[in-house]
Amino acid sequence: MLKQNKIKYIGYYYSPELGQPKRLYSPAAATKMDYVASTLVQNDYDVEILSLCKPEKEGIVFNKKTHHHNGYTINLIASLGTGNKLRNVLDYFLGNLILFLILIFKTKKNEMVFVYHSLGYGKTITLAKQIRKFKLVLEVEEIYQDAVTCSTRQRKQEKNNIMAADAYIFPTYILNSELNTSNKPSIVIHGTYSIQKNDSESACTDGFINVVYAGTFDIKKGGVYAAIKTAQYLPEIYKIHILGFGSDEEVKSVESLIKQVNDSSSSKVFFHGLITGKDFTDFLFSCSIGLSTQEPNAKYNETSFPSKVLTYMAHGLQVVSVRIKAVEGSDIGGYIHFYDSNRLELIAETIKNIDLQKITDTRDVISDLDIKTIKKMSNFISSVTQ
Repeated sequence: MLKQNKIKYIGYYYSPELGQPKRLYSPAAATKMDYVASTLVQNDYDVEILSLCKPEKEGIVFNKKTHHHNGYTINLIASLGTGNKLRNVLDYFLGNLILFLILIFKTKKNEMVFVYHSLGYGKTITLAKQIRKFKLVLEVEEIYQDAVTCSTRQRKQEKNNIMAADAYIFPTYILNSELNTSNKPSIVIHGTYSIQKNDSESACTDGFINVVYAGTFDIKKGGVYAAIKTAQYLPEIYKIHILGFGSDEEVKSVESLIKQVNDSSSSKVFFHGLITGKDFTDFLFSCSIGLSTQEPNAKYNETSFPSKVLTYMAHGLQVVSVRIKAVEGSDIGGYIHFYDSNRLELIAETIKNIDLQKITDTRDVISDLDIKTIKKMSNFISSVTQ
């Protein structure tokens, strides 16, 4: 079996630290890729991320250099840029062609290639694997057909892409049981187990209990709206802070709802928009409770893991979450404050029942998971290369 100390890791990855031109990316996906890459680095692997992110603005972009970031290298694949429909189609084929050629000419038989599951390049990966016979380690964060509308062809292709893998990284034990029916090598990593250090004077001293929702404003998921409306059932000692991202229409909808709630509630809601980097870290350290409010009956809840839960815990926050199997049956399920339905009164009651004087430091829980995961990754890689 091939021995290697280099691993290619494919995904839609970007970091603002990489500079201009900026690329479109999912912060949650990039954060998870950062963590997986860090566990590989700590196991003495040289990681190269191949990213297919498109530029934020129109225009052709070529990768003129290899970036060095967080202990690994990043190559941003050339792009024709976003714009009209024709350019988007051509860019899709260009990115996949470049990726295919890299895999064909720069991988070897039995070499491990890590891939963040995506419909955007899944077929290309599968075809290259059939030719070069590399070991495909597929990181499946969710089943896309559970979260978005997919055609019959896309559903079939997604299933084929997943089944083609030699090993898996899953965010939940449920997803492992559902997809890994052949009992291939696998590892469950719920999210990012990197604790944050409080280097600022961000602890709240204003006498209020600060509660935060940080995440998507997607109306289909509904979590932000439940978080805002919960203020109607909380006393004025609580403040709810809304951080996150969405379309212009979704942002306006969130701001409008906040105004309505503040006009009639003792507890007040504050809108902060998208905050990143150190500002985001400092802000979370000024809060005590994090909300993981979302639609409890949505199909994606059965398999995906809400990354915000671990983000809150990494900053020492207590987490209030709807009771879903993926979280309850996880390695951190015993440290979460669950509610059982989206009744606003029940969410508020769960928040009020948290005794902030008698709590576990959630950063200790995350730190312990980090140590265990680095060791598990070593064992996982050994099982893949056997």
